[in-house]
Amino acid sequence: MTARLPGPGHSLRIFNPLKLSSTGFIMDVSTTAKGWKRSIRRNGGYHRGQFTLVDDTPDHSKSAALANFFYQNLGTHFEERAGGQVTWEGMIYEMDLAIGGVVRRVSLEKLYDHVMVKYTDENGKPKNGTPVYNQKSIDRYGRREEIIPLDGFPTASAEGAQATFLKENSWPWARGVGNNITKEPTLTIRPCGYSFTANWRFSSITGGLTNLSDFIKAIVPADFEFLNLGSVDTNTFQVKQTQNIPQRCWDLILFLLELGDSTENIYRAYVDNNRRFNYKQIDPTFVEYYLRGGKFYNSAGGSQEVNYWQFHPGVCRDMDSPISKSQYNPWFADGRDFYLDEVEFGDDMETPTWKTAYFEESGILAAQAAYQRQLEQERARKRKS
Repeated sequence: MTARLPGPGHSLRIFNPLKLSSTGFIMDVSTTAKGWKRSIRRNGGYHRGQFTLVDDTPDHSKSAALANFFYQNLGTHFEERAGGQVTWEGMIYEMDLAIGGVVRRVSLEKLYDHVMVKYTDENGKPKNGTPVYNQKSIDRYGRREEIIPLDGFPTASAEGAQATFLKENSWPWARGVGNNITKEPTLTIRPCGYSFTANWRFSSITGGLTNLSDFIKAIVPADFEFLNLGSVDTNTFQVKQTQNIPQRCWDLILFLLELGDSTENIYRAYVDNNRRFNYKQIDPTFVEYYLRGGKFYNSAGGSQEVNYWQFHPGVCRDMDSPISKSQYNPWFADGRDFYLDEVEFGDDMETPTWKTAYFEESGILAAQAAYQRQLEQERARKRKS
């Protein structure tokens, strides 16, 4: 099954890592990538993606190329384009190489190349260890920090702990993760949006009370190595900049989102094209999508579905709702409206899967829909064979 596209198709391109001096083009995998799909979230923006490269040649002559990609392209920049614009971007965050009898994985998920221990010594005195780091890893992948808390350790033991942790985790070397049960050598590639790097560092901003939006404006250039400051709406809620307990930056921003503002507005924080970090108030009166018969349109009476490659979180109106628009809703004036918190679309999908943040059932329904598509694809393949 191939997705029915209301608009033009898409391309998938890979570039050198942003940390390298040359960020030039490496390759286009639009025609070789199998099963490409990706998600976008209300908070975070571009989230997770996945596709597979397969060596389906009789003599497995492409396996060397798969292995070469696996060992060289972790952290590379990845773009999806549709309709003449970038519709999703991130970095290749994790890969699984299934070849021979083993599945091997490289991942940035467990990378920590700048480590410090915060501890109390044997006399109960609080201390900070001298940070240790792997500069080669930082220059290649970026700086990802870890702080190790210890209680009642002499200085030598505490600093030994941070050095040992760094040695094991400061480089994303390939690890075996299980048996390979696939018949053909495959490389599964998982790009993630650059919002994933927003939690790589602890907040370094110090100071007293300030506007919440000014605090965010200070965090982005100081602690977001890969992100640029985008649009930040003014929020005059007062927050303290110095953190008594070390806080990872994205965790801190998620907490700030929960505060809202003095007039109970709701905000979102997300990363979009060119790695712009945005903090925006959600306008509940701006309806972007209209849902009819399980499909999405840009207007209430429109006949053309939206281009799902350009589909993203936003306010949606359920035109099939059995209730009237006068149903009480403290956030939206129209009771049929809701917010699409996460959307997923890909090559093998007729329509996107979506869910809201309110009910766990939405996640279950999305999983059921994905499973049903998988069954349909399996039946289609059996019919062809």
